[in-house]
Amino acid sequence: MAQALKQQAACSSSSVRCSAQRVLSPLAPRLGAWSQARLSCCAVSRGADDDLLVASGCPVPRDQQPFQELKQLQDMFLFDWATMPVSTFARKLATVWLGFFVTMGLPVSAFTFDLHKELLQCLTAASAGSSFIVTVLVWRLYLGWQHVGDRLISATIEYEETGWYDGQVWVKTPQVLMRDRLMSNYTVKPALARLKRTLLGLGGSLAAAMILLSFVPSPASSSASYY
Repeated sequence: MAQALKQQAACSSSSVRCSAQRVLSPLAPRLGAWSQARLSCCAVSRGADDDLLVASGCPVPRDQQPFQELKQLQDMFLFDWATMPVSTFARKLATVWLGFFVTMGLPVSAFTFDLHKELLQCLTAASAGSSFIVTVLVWRLYLGWQHVGDRLISATIEYEETGWYDGQVWVKTPQVLMRDRLMSNYTVKPALARLKRTLLGLGGSLAAAMILLSFVPSPASSSASYY
């Protein structure tokens, strides 16, 4: 009885192994390519040479390679904000907003509205102007990250050998394409999602400020309606 149970268990385990091999065997090349792409991402991020592009004979100049453009974007002033922690990103945007509010928004609004009689309108207009400046800044960051993301997920690389007049196109190898899209999924897409949420929030604040300005009456109109 016990021997029969052991034989049945052995047969079951062998059938499970065979089923797993049949399922995983078609995925083995893809898993191997994904592992190679992941190792290449880590190596290039640490500053090593791009072995995948070197092995594939890529003719694209180094400064025009999408992966290198991503590294440059991550190290570039302002554009690196998109990958910082959320608290740091919010603090930097708040600093920019406050700086424009104090230096430009409030002085310009003080010339437009009477600071003593129309304090609410003055502060609202100054806030809207500062939010508009921050919106333009975030929009510029979004365009930069979107451009690099599009070049990463594209199956081809458009580049210039010596100038704008001799543009060329290089088709990525499957390994390079998988590596670039892996970096897009884990680096570019989260940054774009954060910037998009920020733009939506800033747009909502601008709309609220415009509505508030349109509904708050001026002191002159209020006194005229009273009499």
